[in-house]
Amino acid sequence: MNPYFRFSISALVLIGSLVMSVPADARTDCASNGNLAHVHRRLDGAIDQLQHDQRDYGGHRVDAINDLQNARMQLAQAEQWAANDDHENTACMRTYGATGGSDANWGIRGQGGSNRDVWYVRGWIENMIDQLQRDQHDYDGHRVAAINAMQAARAQLVDAEQFAKSHGY
Repeated sequence: MNPYFRFSISALVLIGSLVMSVPADARTDCASNGNLAHVHRRLDGAIDQLQHDQRDYGGHRVDAINDLQNARMQLAQAEQWAANDDHENTACMRTYGATGGSDANWGIRGQGGSNRDVWYVRGWIENMIDQLQRDQHDYDGHRVAAINAMQAARAQLVDAEQFAKSHGY
C-alpha cells in the first residue's frame, strides 16, 4: 500500500473522530456566536464610514447611522445574552460592547467619495443582513431586531442614493 494513501486515510479517520466528538449543537452555537461577533465588527466599520461623509442626503445618512447604531446595540445585547443567559456555549462567545469604530480623525470625504461610500456601505449592510439571516441562533430576539434595524438603514441609504441623483450630486 502506498504510504501517502495510508497517511491520508489515517488523517481522515483522525479528523472524523475529532469532528464527531464535538456535539453538533456546540458547533452551531460557536459558529453563530462567531458570526454575531464578526457582523458586530463590520457594523462598527460601516457606521464609522458613514460618519465621515460630506453630505447628509436629505437626512437619510444620519437616519441610516441611527438605525445602524440601534442594530449595533441589539448585537451587543445578543452577545451579552449569549454570554450571560444562554449557558450553552459561553466558552466560544466573545463580546465587543456597544461602541466601536475609529477614534482617528480621518476628515470628511468630498462629494464623489461620499456618494461612493453610501453605495459601498449599503452593499456591506446587505451582506451583514444575509449573514445574520443564515444564523442558527436567535439570541432572545436580538438577532431579528438587529436585522430589522439594518434593513431600515439599508432603506435610508437607498433613499440617500436617490436623493443624490435627483440633486445632481
